[in-house]
Amino acid sequence: AAEVESLLAALARGGETWDSPAGAFLASALADVGESGQVGRRIGPYALRRLVGVGGMGAVYEGVRVDDQFHQRVAVKLLRPGLDGDLAVRRFRYERQILADLNHPNIASLLDGGVTADGQPYFVMEYVDGEPITAYCARRRLDVRARVRLLLQVCAAVQHAHQHLVVHRDLKPGNILVDERGAVKLLDFGIARLLREAEGPDQLPPTQGGARAFTPDYASPEQLRGLATATTSDVYSLGVIASELLAGRRPFELQGRLFAEMQETVCRTPAPAPSSLVREEDAAAFGARSATRVRAQ
Repeated sequence: AAEVESLLAALARGGETWDSPAGAFLASALADVGESGQVGRRIGPYALRRLVGVGGMGAVYEGVRVDDQFHQRVAVKLLRPGLDGDLAVRRFRYERQILADLNHPNIASLLDGGVTADGQPYFVMEYVDGEPITAYCARRRLDVRARVRLLLQVCAAVQHAHQHLVVHRDLKPGNILVDERGAVKLLDFGIARLLREAEGPDQLPPTQGGARAFTPDYASPEQLRGLATATTSDVYSLGVIASELLAGRRPFELQGRLFAEMQETVCRTPAPAPSSLVREEDAAAFGARSATRVRAQ
């Protein structure tokens, strides 16, 4: 009881700072702690040009090959400084091996990898110059048919991963980029998991200590409940993305809810029909033919 009272008192003192999701706050803070200092560094034949993004485990940089063999623009992912424990290194190598096993035009390719002179693991991927699939569709006001064509590319990438017994576990628009040619690239297998248990020296132990790694807005019921995941978890996330792209909204609005409320909503409430989610104001984000159909509904 005393601990709960102290937490409530801290909440009262927090004021508006508690309105921001903790994940967004931490991501912003992490970006300012050392990662930007890596820009300009040379790693193997690659020079780091700019910081692209920071996650819980690693930082991704835009890089370029500078060894005079050939010119190539790449993305370089480094394990964040300080995360040099055995499990963190294994997690990083695990992601690298998963990418090495996947070869599909809609999945960002692994090009290279290794360890820096100071012992920092890294891997190099193709650089994807694109934007999240939702932003891409909205900016071009794509109609439903065009959006479905993009979704088919996403499904092809996920199917390829599943055929190799890889569950992505973090499918969301931010990990699905579309370039100017309209080609989809699936990224970030940082929390992916192989279904071949006990395979290889870097196979990870089951999640322990109640730790969960996923994006709640797109997470499946089993992820929210902390249960084992399978390919069906990715299928659920694809359904959420499809709803967002084709109806303009996700099935459930989870922003600002407590975790227990998220569990209750996603695990016990039937998902509404996508047609019931469409609103008049969403029609402006679609092409002319689709907008006419939306208004007709």
